[in-house]
Amino acid sequence: MSGYARIAILLLAVSAAALVLFACETAQATTIYVNDDATGTNDGSSWEDAFTDLQDGLDAAVAVGDEVWVAAGTYYPSVEIGGVGDRFMSFQLKNGMAVYGGFAGGETLLEERDWETNVTILSADIGIPDDNADNCYHVVYNPEDSYLDETAVLDGVTLTRGNASGTSGDTRRGGGMYNEDASPTVANCAFLDNDATGSTSYSYGGGMFNYYSSPQVTNCTFTDNTAGKAGGAMSNSFAASPTVIDCLFEGNFGGLEGSGNGDGGALYNGNSCSPVFVRCDFLNNGANYNGGASYNSGDTSFPYFISCSFIGNSVRMYGGAIYNTNETTTMIQCTVIDNEATAGNAHGGAMYNFAASPVLTNCVFCGNDSGCVGEGIYSYQHSDPVITNCILMGNDVLYSAFSSEPVVTYCNVEQPGFEDPADHNISEDPLFVDAAGGDFELQSGSPCIDAANNDALPADIGDLDDDGDVLEEIPFDFFGNDRRIDDSDTPDTGNGTAPIVDMGVHEFGDPFSSVPDVGGFRLASFPNPFNPHTTIMFSLPQPGRVSLNIYDCRGRLVKTLLDSRRTAGHHEVVWTSEDQGGERVASGVYFCVLRSDRGASVNKLVLLK
Repeated sequence: MSGYARIAILLLAVSAAALVLFACETAQATTIYVNDDATGTNDGSSWEDAFTDLQDGLDAAVAVGDEVWVAAGTYYPSVEIGGVGDRFMSFQLKNGMAVYGGFAGGETLLEERDWETNVTILSADIGIPDDNADNCYHVVYNPEDSYLDETAVLDGVTLTRGNASGTSGDTRRGGGMYNEDASPTVANCAFLDNDATGSTSYSYGGGMFNYYSSPQVTNCTFTDNTAGKAGGAMSNSFAASPTVIDCLFEGNFGGLEGSGNGDGGALYNGNSCSPVFVRCDFLNNGANYNGGASYNSGDTSFPYFISCSFIGNSVRMYGGAIYNTNETTTMIQCTVIDNEATAGNAHGGAMYNFAASPVLTNCVFCGNDSGCVGEGIYSYQHSDPVITNCILMGNDVLYSAFSSEPVVTYCNVEQPGFEDPADHNISEDPLFVDAAGGDFELQSGSPCIDAANNDALPADIGDLDDDGDVLEEIPFDFFGNDRRIDDSDTPDTGNGTAPIVDMGVHEFGDPFSSVPDVGGFRLASFPNPFNPHTTIMFSLPQPGRVSLNIYDCRGRLVKTLLDSRRTAGHHEVVWTSEDQGGERVASGVYFCVLRSDRGASVNKLVLLK
């Protein structure tokens, strides 16, 4: 081919690309309306004339930037994807398209929606109501050829009743959402009562299955999802590395009833995956065999847990909260509390390590239990966890066997034998504010104040301050206060230049002083987790009418604490964990919402019992 021919072909290619770009730039992005109660022309052009079928709205989104606004109601998939038959019906996302639920059906601005109040449900229960045998395999199905990126957005909906109970391929995984080579943005969603139960060997991810996929998942709840093999709520495998922020995993299960296996009640992380979990809560999840909350596996897997809580999870055999094998799990300022391995020969009430050496920094382990040995961390078969700046409570909190040797420095370890000046370990009462009530803040005079190692503070992998710098020293503690606060009344016994970091997840000091300003006011609650009461504190820059409400994780109003005019300055309100009728609410995650004419701020509360 001559040089002129090559130039001609190149010019044609550039011209074609320019035409495509011009078409994309000039295509007008539109808002498409969906409301199952609409009675107009049903063309999606307005709330009055909204589509009544969500699939019609998805089909109408053809331009980059199109948004599908969906009003409260229940919507069922109606298009077969990946197979023939009603059970192959599912919704599918598109690049450049955002689906927003949570509208009442009259809003003109996206920020006017209230997805917690206006519950928008995507349900796979297309057949006999409440009989999942004929439900769709997936609520949302994003297969390999969808190639979704972060411009595919799902926000403010509940995905429920997906039943991946097939016996082969994709039909065994991802009842709520299946992602393969697909990395959408998922926010403010609830994954409720989804299953992946077709097999006890190959069924993963009841709520969400990620395979070569790294979605961004923010402010979502995963509740009562089940997997036949592993990852009741979420499965991440083969280079699947999602970023999961401010999410709740509660009541999920790994394994089938009556079967001898089942791992990772909430999570399965394996095979070259590096997911990052930031400020997530894992409450009351369970598994038949390994890892009540999370099963982490694979020589090249590097899961991160940052400022997370593992509370009340249980397993029959190994690792009440976490099971690690052949990988490196990193846990930074996490609380691991009241987890249990229940069988008489079970090990690792909190964590079981098999040929795995996790890195634990500024964590608290307390109140965990096992049927045999290692009520806290059990390390086996060349497992050498690196534990720094932690508080480890329990007479059998560290147990090692078969050439395993934990490296413990700058820690407070209740178990005898670990106190050593050379390792800077102590064995004293940490003086928690209220360990029984779930408050692991330090009281004045605690030996853990200004006693840890500044050099061990990790990088801000989770970007806790949202400044884009993940290489700087981690800036905040578990509550979002400054990670290093000097206490002038406590001699520095740790390592580094003052201020010296404290042991454990919290810094001792004035916690409210470093709460960030959001919407013109600050909002915080202490203690948190709590039992049975917590003090909610907020500040107003100017006088005005404010409301302070408590919601459960499904967006239902639990209690109105305040709805009146308040002066500028600092205010405190106590919630005694009662609802509007004066009845004590169940343990779990709740949301405190402060509203004023300046906007709204939300604080997550964890009630322990």
